[in-house]
Amino acid sequence: MLRSLCFLVAATAAFADNDFQVDLSQSKYVLGTSKLTFMEAYVRCKHDGLTLAMERTSEETNELNAVIKSYSTLQSQPFFLGGFKITNPLFIEPQWLWYETFKPFNYTNWHPLTSNTSSCLVKQCNLGYACKWRTESCNSTYIYYICQALDSSD
Repeated sequence: MLRSLCFLVAATAAFADNDFQVDLSQSKYVLGTSKLTFMEAYVRCKHDGLTLAMERTSEETNELNAVIKSYSTLQSQPFFLGGFKITNPLFIEPQWLWYETFKPFNYTNWHPLTSNTSSCLVKQCNLGYACKWRTESCNSTYIYYICQALDSSD
């Protein structure tokens, strides 16, 4: 219910038409060059029949890193991925889930110095982060995003 409500509220966001388009036959990822909040980025991906990227294996990490590094002007920028933190009094600690599937993380790529104070997942490849994950406020408006094509296992 909450996810549907958030989707409807965010669906009114305006989108730029100049996002990078990646040939999905070569890669399942598309780098969005508009700076959006997490929900705006999710809606933008869904608008194009995609979802926010889910980095669930070392193979996906390598593929994402290659796509990001292929755009030299953007490789130092942060990108929203499709992960978020849910806090529930029933859990001993907060749980990280993939927004598209609501499944918990089985694989992680956290930067060792990441604080767990924010609720959305960002991937950053500049020298200090080395293509690792960190957290960011879901309402941050200076973050790019990465969409991915869904496959039958998603």
